[in-house]
Amino acid sequence: MSKLEEMLGGYEIPRVARVRQLFDDTRLDDPEEKIRRLWREKNIEIRPGARIAITGGSRGIAGYQVIMRTVVSLVKESGGAPFIVPAMGSHGGGTAKGADSAAGKLRDHGGDDRGSHPLVHGGGGGS
Repeated sequence: MSKLEEMLGGYEIPRVARVRQLFDDTRLDDPEEKIRRLWREKNIEIRPGARIAITGGSRGIAGYQVIMRTVVSLVKESGGAPFIVPAMGSHGGGTAKGADSAAGKLRDHGGDDRGSHPLVHGGGGGS
């Protein structure tokens, strides 16, 4: 008897099926322009000084920094005070401590967690 057979100890392995996953390959030539146009169309109003949470998952999204930077800019231009809430999912091993560590790499270490993200305070890589 092999070690594998010993470990399984009579466990019946379930049937499996082959699946095919199709990924959406939609591309935006100018995501910043699209976001700004949609913002105008929605006529989003923000009370001056209102703290606005911004979050989003980056998996499978090209140009994520451009998208987040544009939304932060629009909130600021509308008089709001944006702050980033990390949507970390399984980053950092799927634990709160690990997610905080991963998010820490994105923060401007000169501030607190509620508004110190480099996209909010002028960093964030690239332009």
